[in-house]
Amino acid sequence: MAMQEEAMAQLARLLGRWGLAEERAGPGQGEAARERLRRLVRGELSRLAEGLLREAVACDDVTDRASALAYLEERLAFFGDLLDEEQRAELRARFREAVHRWR
Repeated sequence: MAMQEEAMAQLARLLGRWGLAEERAGPGQGEAARERLRRLVRGELSRLAEGLLREAVACDDVTDRASALAYLEERLAFFGDLLDEEQRAELRARFREAVHRWR
């Protein structure tokens, strides 16, 4: 699976839309699926932030707040242009707020 397709599949999974990643099968479907995913992300940023936080909690490499924030940056970079800068900023803010409450 190409990197962009993997990123789409992972975003769809985090948003609970497993089937969306599979809609790319036909000719020309890739861009249509990308646009549907972008619209979904716009409406589900809270859910995406929660999913990324759950991933960070489950990751063995995340041992403190700093490593959690580094994890988020790696994930945001992986998603590339599937997220716009405004969405990235919002996800960072939500993630930082949640991580700040960690002991």
